[in-house]
Amino acid sequence: MRIVELAHFFKRIELFGTRIYQTLIGLSKIIVLSDWFMKLPRALSDECLIIANGPSMSETLNQYEHKIKEKVLLTVNNIVSSSHFFNLKPHYHVLHDPGYFLYKNRPDVIATFNVLKTQVNWELTLFVPYIFRKDADIVWLQKSKGSVKVVLYNYAIMHGFDRITFLFYRKNLAMPQFYNVLGPSVFLCLNMGYKKIWITGADHSWFKEVEVSENNELYRRDTHFYDTSAVPPTPIIDETNQPINIGRFLEYISKVFNSYYTLERYSKTLDAKIFNATEYSLIDAFERKKL
Repeated sequence: MRIVELAHFFKRIELFGTRIYQTLIGLSKIIVLSDWFMKLPRALSDECLIIANGPSMSETLNQYEHKIKEKVLLTVNNIVSSSHFFNLKPHYHVLHDPGYFLYKNRPDVIATFNVLKTQVNWELTLFVPYIFRKDADIVWLQKSKGSVKVVLYNYAIMHGFDRITFLFYRKNLAMPQFYNVLGPSVFLCLNMGYKKIWITGADHSWFKEVEVSENNELYRRDTHFYDTSAVPPTPIIDETNQPINIGRFLEYISKVFNSYYTLERYSKTLDAKIFNATEYSLIDAFERKKL
């Protein structure tokens, strides 16, 4: 029993030291990477709805399209190139993946910015990480003064003690670490002041789409509800465009889900509620509720 107690004691000490280190590193990132005078637009109403691009979103739209269109809407990523984007006419759109700013020759990147620059004819707020403020397409959109209004957000990653990190979150100076676009979308809705945030299309069913080749290469079918044809498997790569193995992939997935637990704790300090209304979802951090 004495050995078990000692093991728990050292584990608590290790965790305390890790959180101090994380907090100090987070503060350093804020100093270097953040705009200290960052402000987000204020909420347009009490509720908003986030449309993620998982396959189940098709069924959600079939059942609840009339209810969805009544809400303030936020979309993400490549839905811009689909007819759904023009049908829904969202109020907000979020780009978070560095690929949109680092790999300009990618067909989906070209198509997305082409639509944002030439085809949006309603007022749309485009959220982009502050670190990509000098991207050529973003600068063009800012100078054009058209229907798309660019709003920058700080993506300085900060972990540590909730009481400290949440203070910087509320000031828009830092965020948890997010490995996909849903996390920052929820975070931005919270910080704009929305008290009820609905999530749809967040299947997170990556495990069904992953396969390992005979050469031990990791592939995934990145399927979305707006796809018009079968999606071929493509290699899974990291932020440096290098292939990863199954161990690192599962590590990334774990961090995705852990970030949602942080968002749930953070939402409670803002008296806000996050509802997961996705038809089929592996996310267990938020209350499940039908539209």
